[in-house]
Amino acid sequence: MIIVVYCKRIFFFLSALSIFLILPLSAQDSVNKQEDKKETKSQEKQLKSIEEIIVYGNIPAALPISTVSEIPEAKIEKITPKTLGDLMIYTTGTYVSEGQKGESQVQIRGLSSNRLTLLYDGVPIYEPYFNSFDLKTLPAVDIQNINVIKGANSVLYGANSMGGIIDVISMRSPSPFIKLKSEFAENSTSFLSGSGGYNFDKLDIMGSATWDHSNGFYWNDDGERTLRQASDYNRMNLMGKLHYYPTEKSEIFGQLLFYKSDFGIPSATEFLKPRYWRFEDWQRMQISLGSSMPILSNGILKLDFRIFKRL
Repeated sequence: MIIVVYCKRIFFFLSALSIFLILPLSAQDSVNKQEDKKETKSQEKQLKSIEEIIVYGNIPAALPISTVSEIPEAKIEKITPKTLGDLMIYTTGTYVSEGQKGESQVQIRGLSSNRLTLLYDGVPIYEPYFNSFDLKTLPAVDIQNINVIKGANSVLYGANSMGGIIDVISMRSPSPFIKLKSEFAENSTSFLSGSGGYNFDKLDIMGSATWDHSNGFYWNDDGERTLRQASDYNRMNLMGKLHYYPTEKSEIFGQLLFYKSDFGIPSATEFLKPRYWRFEDWQRMQISLGSSMPILSNGILKLDFRIFKRL
C-alpha cells in the first residue's frame, strides 16, 4: 500500500513538472508567432508604401506628333559627303540602300521612298512615274542643313508622307564665298565640285556644279582582280538660284536644278544567265518659282510654281 501511494506521488510530481516546462515553451511560441505576424505586416506596409508612388505633372497643351532629327552645317562640313545619300546614314531611324536601278534609296522606320516626301527649300522632288526619288541626284555641296521629320505628317505636308519628311535647306549667301572640292582614284574615278555666292543688298545669287565620273571598279573573280562590267558612271549636277528679300519677313525666289547621268548596273556575281542594264540618257530639269510673306499675326503665306520635266 505504501509503494502504490509513493508511485502516485511520483506520477503527480512528473506531470506537474512537465506542465511547468511546456507552458513557457508554448508562451514563447505564441510570442514568436506574434512577432512574425508583426514583421510580415510591417513588410507588407513597406511593400505597399513602395508600390504606391504617385507622380504629379502638367500635361502639355500641344503634344508632339513627330520627332525631328537635324544634321547641322557643322556636321556636314566634317563629313565632306558627295550626295544627300552620304548624309542620311547619320540620322536615327533611317536606312540607306541601293535599288534595282542603282539609285540611292532611304527608308524611315521601315517605310520606303514612295511613302516619304523629299523637300528641297520647300519644293517637293520626286520621280513622276514611280513617286520616288534618288538621293544621288542631289549634291551635298549646296546643302546647309537637313531636318528629318519622322511621324504622321500627312496632314501638315500633304500626301505621300506617311513615313516622314526629308527637309533639305540649301545654302544662303550672307557674304561672298567660293568652295572647291576634288577627289581622284584609279580607273579615272574623279569627283569635282564648286559652289559660290554673292549678296547684293537684298538679292542673293548662288550657283554650283558637280561632276562625278568613274570607269568602273575591280572585284575578286576566283582570285583574279577583274574589272566589273557595267560598273562605270557619269553624273553631272547644276544648280542656280536667286533670293530677293523685299522686307525682313518676306522672300521671293527662283531656282533651277538640272541633273544628267549615264550609268550601268552590274549583273549578279552568281547567275544562270547574266542581265546587264544601262541608263544612257537619264536627265531631269526642275524650275521653281515661289514666295513667302507674313499673313495676319503669326501666319506665313507660301506660293510655289514649279516645272518638272524628265528630258
